[in-house]
Amino acid sequence: MPEKVTESFINDTFKLKTYDKNKMLLGIAYSDTSPIYVNFDDIKIAGICGSDKLGRFDYVKGMVKRLLSMKNTDSDMVYIIDESDGRLKAFADNSNVKMYINSDDKIRYVFEDILKEKNDKKITLIIEMEKAISIIEKTKDLFDAFLSILNMYDNGDLLIYFTNAENSKPAQMADRKLPIMIRDGGSFIIFEDISNINVLSLQTSVVRTYTGKSKYSDTYYIGGSSFTRMKTLID
Repeated sequence: MPEKVTESFINDTFKLKTYDKNKMLLGIAYSDTSPIYVNFDDIKIAGICGSDKLGRFDYVKGMVKRLLSMKNTDSDMVYIIDESDGRLKAFADNSNVKMYINSDDKIRYVFEDILKEKNDKKITLIIEMEKAISIIEKTKDLFDAFLSILNMYDNGDLLIYFTNAENSKPAQMADRKLPIMIRDGGSFIIFEDISNINVLSLQTSVVRTYTGKSKYSDTYYIGGSSFTRMKTLID
């Protein structure tokens, strides 16, 4: 396993693209170094959580760049809900970005605009703001709007990517719908040591399988019913 998986490494080793139509390469599996892709035609919600020291935000920046490269200006709309420090502001002026905000009191404007678009466009919503999850689920009209967006769009026409999701224990999420929806959306990347993963109740035998501390860009990936250790693509 290389210390760092880059786009050039993928091209040279596997002769593969890092994105193709609505599929994007996430990284390579530790078990057999096979490429791991996510097909956004199969899901509406995806999530990323964990430590920036292990590469979470570096991965997010590259992932957003690849997502924007996959989009067609004529048929796609991208929205970004950023942290207040504007860490994703470099993407705000991209021609595919319909709306960029970094203030929690403007979340409703993003939802209202997406609902106006109806089925005329394909929608990608990137949510880097960590507290947005709590705000959305605790504010009834926002959560209702969120559910309406999910119901309005078919798979392949909507992607809501929570890039700074929670690593809460299952007991803490028992009566919280949104964190569970994100974890179980079909694509969830965790930048943590195996011992620090709270979002799943892992059996002792599973924990023992993955020994050693995680290095930079090491992750654990929940893809549907699978749980895989992965080296993520970070340029």
